[in-house]
Amino acid sequence: MIKANLSDNYFTNRQDRYVQFNDCPEMCNFFSGLVKTVSTFSLSLTADNSTKLHPEWEIHPYEGDHKDFKEAAGKTVSKYIKSVTDDQADRQTKKKIKFDTYVYPLLQMALFGVHTEEMFVKQLFRSASDGVKISLATGYFNLTKQYQNIIVLESLANFNLLIASPQVNGFYGARGVMGNIPDAYTYIASSFYHLVKYYNMQHRIHLYEYYRHQWTYHVKGLWYYLPNQTLPFLSMMGSSNFGHRSVHRDIECQIALVTQNKQLQTQLHQEQVNFFANGVETNEETFQETDRYVPMWVRLASPFLRRYL
Repeated sequence: MIKANLSDNYFTNRQDRYVQFNDCPEMCNFFSGLVKTVSTFSLSLTADNSTKLHPEWEIHPYEGDHKDFKEAAGKTVSKYIKSVTDDQADRQTKKKIKFDTYVYPLLQMALFGVHTEEMFVKQLFRSASDGVKISLATGYFNLTKQYQNIIVLESLANFNLLIASPQVNGFYGARGVMGNIPDAYTYIASSFYHLVKYYNMQHRIHLYEYYRHQWTYHVKGLWYYLPNQTLPFLSMMGSSNFGHRSVHRDIECQIALVTQNKQLQTQLHQEQVNFFANGVETNEETFQETDRYVPMWVRLASPFLRRYL
């Protein structure tokens, strides 16, 4: 099953995305091996509440040489990916069986030099021809500058983006500085909206805010529709928010699901429709409402905050 976190509120009033895979041992083996691989350079928690290195690892992540640790970890992950890729290629060649659905794991571990997801997303956006429709959902809207520029200035696709309204942000109403996190996302969303408007791209790029009374929103993913098609050809699902932190700081994993199975395509399309049914399209007035006031310190701190959101 692909989903986000497993805390209490995720099972009560949080709109998230769940996708269950049945009878897919290759994918299970891949993720099991990935967890074991990452575990080799992770710290182990012992019974006395202390930590220790994995028996097969020698470089401490923060007490040792940081550069050497990142390089060694990256090589370990890359070696694992290559071994799985080569093995699957050999099996596919031997079987010579055609399927109507394929699943491609995408990893993003920028700190270790692994950028599979980022490269895939950039190419997906850049290569989209006129008439392609891309629906993208993220609970924490903070697209990287590169993603924004590709969407606005390079891609020919029509984009519908579904983000969280301030009221359904998980930090809405929090005490102290944490309560200003929705303000930061509002400022980022407003900046993107005005970037689209500045380049007169409102005809193909639309920004929607998800709102559902007393719910929070954490949906993330992508649906890709080929020209003149009403059902998605591709969908991305997993942990990434497509934001700065996901791309540059976190360890993320998604899958790209490519399918020609009409039943599965219909289910994916209906999933996308259900999410966007609670979306309200933004306009100039959206960001001028009194409850959208963003404190000056949040605006000034935005360039710094974006790196951690």
